[in-house]
Formats: sequence, structure tokens, C-alpha cells
Amino acid sequence: MTRLGWWESFATTHPDQNSALEAALLRGVDVDEDTGAPGGISLPRIQPAGQPGVKDVALDVTALTAGFAQLNLAANPRGWEISHGASLIGRQTRSYLSELRDLVPAVLAERRAPRIMVNAAGPWSFGATVELAGHPIVADRPAFRDIALTLGAGLAETAEWLASATGSEVFIGLHEPAVPQLLAGLAGATRWDRLAPVDAEHILGVWQRLLGQLPEGVGAVLQECPPELFRDIPQVGFDRVGVAAGHLFGEQSTSELKDAIGYSVGAGQGIGICVPRPTEPQGAAAIEDSAATYAGAVQRLWQQWSVPAEQLVQQVDLCAINPGLDEVAVSPAVAATWSATARIAARNLAAG
Repeated sequence: MTRLGWWESFATTHPDQNSALEAALLRGVDVDEDTGAPGGISLPRIQPAGQPGVKDVALDVTALTAGFAQLNLAANPRGWEISHGASLIGRQTRSYLSELRDLVPAVLAERRAPRIMVNAAGPWSFGATVELAGHPIVADRPAFRDIALTLGAGLAETAEWLASATGSEVFIGLHEPAVPQLLAGLAGATRWDRLAPVDAEHILGVWQRLLGQLPEGVGAVLQECPPELFRDIPQVGFDRVGVAAGHLFGEQSTSELKDAIGYSVGAGQGIGICVPRPTEPQGAAAIEDSAATYAGAVQRLWQQWSVPAEQLVQQVDLCAINPGLDEVAVSPAVAATWSATARIAARNLAAG
């Protein structure tokens, strides 16, 4: 279990990859706050401002995930589908990733990032949102197994290349927003197309298998952990799992949810508490106030769980994560505010 201190995962409206990467370094590496953990960045995903609604592969984490795995996608009226031949989307994705492969080592040769996170759609959400022969991939078990293994191999290759090219410690961040729907029974195009609920042990087993495909030394983060799996998630082996702040604080929080998360933490699972996305940029004083509020809430919750105080810093991080599969990109100013709030809250926890 590796402590991150804090991390981020979102697309931004920067006009190009270079400016997005430079901004990520300013948010995650060239900072004054000491969180007690090495600084880090996430590989940039962008949606240039002024292009709303464009299915831009530079933004869409599903298309980029397919690119990591050398899979071709095509757009259909419902979203994505596997293409058995070359596709325009596939060519655009490969072009984007090729540019990223050239850019990242060149920039990081002068400004090293100790840690880099590669964010991707997890196998379950990829299989639930991408179609094969007119149905979600998860509807065809043998096909889903093959695709899940292919995704794992592609992410392993990407992580291995990135570690070799940059000398950074690499983490894979999996986005799995479709898992609650799969646990309940994924809805199809009609009421007759609903899939049978997927067993929780099957969900966990596929994640465990993917983690087993990653090279030694590559970490793994589950960006959003479904409440239904809080108690069982420690068995998988993620370094960190993201927990929405609303599950712990505020009106949506319940004793049952907090107890389930506390059970997971007590079993040794590290978590990242996800700071909500700010609606607008904030000044330094407002960011400090927000960070202090989150850090204080975490410390009070830790006391309620009766977990030894020295374990707090080792098991709890903060994070800034856009839930889902990149439906919304954030402006550079909002990105800076969001990350600073998580980063400063992490500093406050480390300082006690």
C-alpha cells in the first residue's frame, strides 16, 4: 500500500498537450506544500475550450483506454463500439498518444515528476459503455474476458514504457463509474435488454486479475469505489480507492456508509477522499479555508473510527477527481483551485 498524499484526475480545457502538461507540473510538482509524499502528475487529457460536445479523443478517457490497448473504436448513436477495421477515431487516438509519447519524456527530462498516473476506463466500465455487435461487451462473457485481458496488457505496456522513459514511479488510475449499474443489472436499449446483475465477487476478481498483469512496482488506484463494495475492496490490492466526500460528510452521509468505509480502512485499505469540484476559481485565502475544513472533518472522523492516530497519514489521502468518463472538462483556473484544495488539505493532515 503506497501513500500518495493527494492526486488528481480530470480533463482540462487547455488548447494543447504541452500547455496542459506544464500546468499539471505547476499543480503537482512545482509546489511549496509538503504533503509527506513525492509530487506527481496525471497524464494530461484535454478538451480545448470552444469545442463543446465534440467527441474529442484528447478528452475521452474511454477512447484513450482503447488506444493504450491497441483497440479501434468507432462512434455510434449510443456512444462507442468496437471496430474490427481501422477507424477515424482509432487513427486520432493513436496520433494523440504518439504526440504524448514524444512530449512527456522531453519535458520531464528537465522537470522530473517523481510520480505519474495514467488514468483509464476500468474493464467493467469499458465493457459496459462500449458495444460489440450491437450490445455492451459485458453481455458476451468470453468477449468481455478477452477485452479485459487486452486492456490489462495495454496498460501494463504503457506503464512499463512510461517508467522506462521518465524514471518516474507509475500508477494506473481506473475509472469505474458503471459498476453500480452492473451490480444492479445494466439497462439496455429496451426493457427486455437488461442484463442480469453481476456478482460482486466477479467484479472484484476481474480487478484483481488486471492488477496481477501490471509490472512489479506499478501502483493501482480505483478512482471511485461504489458504496456496495466498501467492505470487500481491501481484498483486491489497490493502493488507494477514491471515496466521495459526500459519503463521509454532509447530508448524503449515513452511519451505514461511514461504518462500511471505516471497516475497509480498519482492514488496511488506503483511501482518497475526493474533494468536490469548485464551481469557480478561488483565491488563496478561500482555498486555505476549504482545505482546513476538509482536513478537520477527516481528523474528527478518524477519531470516531477509533483507528490509531499514527495511521491517519498513512491511509488517508485527498484527491480531485471528475467522476465518470470525462463528460466535463474544467478550466485551467478551476483545475488549479481544485488541486490546491486537495493538496493543501493533504499538507494539513501530514502536519497533524
